[in-house]
Amino acid sequence: MSYNSTLIIDAGSTKTEWVVASAGSALFRFVTAGINPNYLDDEAVAANISEFAAACPAELAARISAVDYYGSGCAAAANVARMENLLRRRFPAARLFVASDLLGACRALCNDTQGIVAILGTGAAACLYDGSDIVSRAPSLGYMLGDEGSGTHLGKMFITEYLLGTLPADVKNDFEAEFSIDAAAIIRKVYREPAPNRFMASLPPFIAKYVDNPVIFNFCKSCFDSFIQKQIFYFSDYQKYTLNIIGSVGFHFQNVIRECASENKIIMGVVNASPMPALIAQTK
Repeated sequence: MSYNSTLIIDAGSTKTEWVVASAGSALFRFVTAGINPNYLDDEAVAANISEFAAACPAELAARISAVDYYGSGCAAAANVARMENLLRRRFPAARLFVASDLLGACRALCNDTQGIVAILGTGAAACLYDGSDIVSRAPSLGYMLGDEGSGTHLGKMFITEYLLGTLPADVKNDFEAEFSIDAAAIIRKVYREPAPNRFMASLPPFIAKYVDNPVIFNFCKSCFDSFIQKQIFYFSDYQKYTLNIIGSVGFHFQNVIRECASENKIIMGVVNASPMPALIAQTK
């Protein structure tokens, strides 16, 4: 076992996974709340880092010689600089690498081969990867203006159908019972409470239970058709590449996505729930 270890951080808007790894094996795993520097101040991000540091055994923490951080919001150079600064405070001697969660997905799904890579989790993003770096990225407008096909988008469309009264009766009744919710509570969560995107993004596991219902299947299909139209059609030569997807939504709704892809003559590649297993396997 190598003395030196790499801390791999996969930071999404909903959760952050921390893994200390060496020679292709995970030595320690920990999960904290999500980190997105677009929405969190430095104090909140630092609290997340401190939570991991407090949980990690001291003997493993002393072996961390490199930190690879892949995070939401880190396509922007200013956010990369912020995260580098905050991580440097905790890991002053380590080699730091901070990049977008999308580049992490590319490395996990494609390694050194080219392809279109997408994230479908709480948010949504897509890019063209040349086997080394991202060469083109579709605009990602966030949950208020975009994120088609994401967990937030699915949740937003689902509660719209609920409020319009178009859900099947059994789905509606089960939804109200499981979430102890009604129309007034939904309006309050969306318009008055903080982080409405997190509420919306919490709904896909429930939606997935009913995906075989024709009404729900077609509703989901319309969401992923929008993802393909807005994110994948952005690349004029998209049919030359495989479409590779990472994220819990992409993984659990992959049958719907594969149907949408087939109808648009898109070749599907790898679909995984998380980039972490592949990133761990690549450690030395």
